[in-house]
Amino acid sequence: MKKLAVFLMLSLFLIGTISAFSYDNSETYGDATAYAEVVGMYPQCLGTTSGNYCAGDYYVDVSYTGDKFYMGKGYTYFPDTNSGDENGINGIPQDSAGRKYLASDGNGHPETYIICAWDRHDASNGDWAWVWQCGGWTQGIFPELTIVECIKDSDCSIYGSGLVCNDNMKCGEEIINNIELDTLEIKINEDTLVGLLTWDGGTFPYTVEIENFGDGESLYQPNLNYGFLGFNHKYATSGIYELNYCIYDDDPSSNNYCGTETIEIVSSCIPKTCEELGKDCGVWSDGCEGNIDCGECNPLVCNDLWQQKKISTDSSGNEVEQCALSSLAWIVMFGVLGFLILIIVVVSIIMRRK
Repeated sequence: MKKLAVFLMLSLFLIGTISAFSYDNSETYGDATAYAEVVGMYPQCLGTTSGNYCAGDYYVDVSYTGDKFYMGKGYTYFPDTNSGDENGINGIPQDSAGRKYLASDGNGHPETYIICAWDRHDASNGDWAWVWQCGGWTQGIFPELTIVECIKDSDCSIYGSGLVCNDNMKCGEEIINNIELDTLEIKINEDTLVGLLTWDGGTFPYTVEIENFGDGESLYQPNLNYGFLGFNHKYATSGIYELNYCIYDDDPSSNNYCGTETIEIVSSCIPKTCEELGKDCGVWSDGCEGNIDCGECNPLVCNDLWQQKKISTDSSGNEVEQCALSSLAWIVMFGVLGFLILIIVVVSIIMRRK
């Protein structure tokens, strides 16, 4: 009597969470026992690594237990239950165990792989059994892994002498790329400057620093991954101002760029005088986002019993200190008012009885 045992275990693993795997399966019928096992691993880099980048080749070490071993690269599926019989597995190439290197697609991502083991055992009494086991990855590629030419300059020695690793992780000749100004466009809208600064060269990330707008104010903008920066600045008063600015990166071999620009601000806002504001002391808004000092004010004196100091805001947004009725004054005032109402009510009642 014969028993045909077919068992397929499809193993799809979480990428990057394991470094190796082992799956096995067995089937026994009478005196016959078949056993199949596959052992694989997550791709490793043979070369220089930086995170998930590899300047070299990705490889896997695979092994098996059983009569036959199969390995498919770049597969997006596992064999189905009809792919195997007592003679082996169909639809996937038979291979040998050992170290296997994974080719990459056009974007440098290594191919995935699946491995299968097949085993058949024939007992002396005529009983027999067979089994198979598979495991691996079926995305076609490992998108999180990337093969590059280089990560550091020494990786470029296999391509020739004098080559360096550039920002795109490719080997080439060293280029000293200085930062050069493209344009500085400035528009003046009364008291507001609107600027657009563009430049070429250098290596991102860039830093732009407007060290002085001419009025003591500054701007610092780091971590720019592009060659332009828009900015605006509002001046408090009219006048001629000189902008001092610099564009630089972190590459010590390149030259930074610094420049100056002179502008004239003609504001339509005319600051008001103390007389126009009707003030003879204190610090007040001049109506042009500035302040005007009208001299020191005498301390405000309020009646301690009936008054208390109160801070309010006038129509120009300035804080004004005033004397207001105290809580005691309000209580007395309402008490007197209530007493007068009571007298009026009593007099009315007496008059009606007469």
